[in-house]
Amino acid sequence: YKLYDKEPEAAKRNTAIHEAGHFTVSRFCKSYTDIIVSFVSILPTTDSMGYNAFEFDFSKYQDSDKEYFVESVATDLGGRAAEKVLLGKVSAGAQSDYEMASNTVRQVVASLDLNEKDDASVKINENMTSDASIERVDEEAQEIFQEAYSLALDIITKHKDYVEAVANILLDKQVVSADEIKSYKVEKNGKVTIKY
Repeated sequence: YKLYDKEPEAAKRNTAIHEAGHFTVSRFCKSYTDIIVSFVSILPTTDSMGYNAFEFDFSKYQDSDKEYFVESVATDLGGRAAEKVLLGKVSAGAQSDYEMASNTVRQVVASLDLNEKDDASVKINENMTSDASIERVDEEAQEIFQEAYSLALDIITKHKDYVEAVANILLDKQVVSADEIKSYKVEKNGKVTIKY
């Protein structure tokens, strides 16, 4: 708590909006159900200002399709989208999420056949040297990335009051279980009341 107490209020709010964005996108995705947020924190660690702690159900991973990976990347970009929509700017923390999501998409496109085109998807391996193959992977990755970021922006825009409410809960408590967040009722103006 010492690091948190030293943070400026604006930085705390930015982190709360960011983490609330990740939580909100994961909550409102349709097929990304094997990833469950167990709790959300805005307490800084050695390598982040806050985080969502995820539990993963590996049994569902085998049946993953393109929609699943789009939603997975959208969740990675949920913090960035929340900052953009609610704060009008993007922080350095959102930049690291962006880079992580970009790398994930490229690896997925390179190793799995997720394209919906008639031709075969290009696979990358250590022997691949064709500039055309690399360019093709980059194009497919960019399409999935843009689709994911658009989904994140849509969810955040549609549920802006919810993001604001989750951020307010985080600012009040710093660490909150997902079940506790879900027990609150969010009103139109972002005001939070407890559901009974």
